[in-house]
Amino acid sequence: RKIKTNRRKSALAVKIELQTELNITVSESTISRRAHEIGLYGRVARKKPLVTKANRGKRVQYARKYREKPLSFWNNVLWSDESKFNLFGSDGKVMVWRTLKEEYNSTCIVPTVKHGGGNVKCWGCFSASGVGNLVFIDGNMTGEMYRTILDNNL
Repeated sequence: RKIKTNRRKSALAVKIELQTELNITVSESTISRRAHEIGLYGRVARKKPLVTKANRGKRVQYARKYREKPLSFWNNVLWSDESKFNLFGSDGKVMVWRTLKEEYNSTCIVPTVKHGGGNVKCWGCFSASGVGNLVFIDGNMTGEMYRTILDNNL
């Protein structure tokens, strides 16, 4: 029950909680076995961009606005994005208890947000005409930097 309540709780944390709250001594192995019996296994939590309810509504509104546009419209659209690549390994792993079918259950994922430090940032674009240049970015992207990149690479 304690693992189902908080999927990020380790077997050691459950063991300590049981000893403290109920004065029960149970091994970590027993806790893991019981979790396995109900289909929960220790897995790395999936990462998924954090999308708020308000933002979700705006995305749907945007999609509905553009879904009927003709192909000629999309021939004049430039898609661009920036991405961060870590220089030294990952940002870390978070372990959760979950069944095989709960991979993207909200209690079993780690929301992600963009941030800097120890990484390389790149900008790229594509359109109906093809793929654009890959541009390396120093620091955070500003409006002025974005306009300069567009001027130099289109």
